[in-house]
Amino acid sequence: MNPKSELCLTQVFSPFSLLLCKNALYQLEAGEEIEVLMGDPEAISDLTRIIERSTDRILYKTAEDGYFRIRIRKGPSEFRK
Repeated sequence: MNPKSELCLTQVFSPFSLLLCKNALYQLEAGEEIEVLMGDPEAISDLTRIIERSTDRILYKTAEDGYFRIRIRKGPSEFRK
C-alpha cells in the first residue's frame, strides 16, 4: 500500500470492520498512512481505543455525511525480529 491509501468500510459493521482495518494496517510499513472510512459509530470508538494502545497514531478523525474519516499513520513494529 502507498501512503495515500484509502479503505472504505462504510457498509461494513463491527467486528468485521475492525478486522479489515487491522489487516490493512498490518500490511503497511512504518510511517505509511491510510485513510479509513467507517459508518459504524461503535467501531469508531473501538478502533480509537485500539490505536491509542498501539504504536500507530490517529492523525485526524472527522464526521462526514453518514460516515467517519480517520487518517492513521503506521507506527514502528512492537516486536523486533
